[in-house]
Amino acid sequence: MTKPHYRKDLTAEEIAAGKTWGVDFWRRFGHLQNLGLVSCVEYLFDGPEGEPIHPVAEGGESIERSLYESCEAAAIAMLTEGQQAHNDCSIVVPVQAHIEHAQVFGIARLHYRPHTSLTSTWWAEHCDRCSKFNETYLNLTERMKVGFRRTA
Repeated sequence: MTKPHYRKDLTAEEIAAGKTWGVDFWRRFGHLQNLGLVSCVEYLFDGPEGEPIHPVAEGGESIERSLYESCEAAAIAMLTEGQQAHNDCSIVVPVQAHIEHAQVFGIARLHYRPHTSLTSTWWAEHCDRCSKFNETYLNLTERMKVGFRRTA
């Protein structure tokens, strides 16, 4: 869908300036962001080619912000004191051990979503998923407070 926005040939000046084939796409996408029509929401994926698990965004909708706060609190609670002191990550997320290659990617999302049954269904499922993960992270944080501490 974005391929028509990629440039095949760059000028020598653009190459010298470090521009890539996506220069036009990112300029146009930036205009959409500046107009408030599109935003990027970070999502946790179960791998580079995997499925999205849930959003991990400080921004976004209120349910997503609440999920981010509980997710971050649970992750920090699972770190040792030494790890907490040296944590310089912008996003920390507790991930189950079998998910070995978790990734965070930004997903572009329309600010004004279409009023369709498909979008309504997606939003309902999205809110349900966020609520379930939020509850999981809140419970995990509580468990960590009562003594289940990671030692390494």
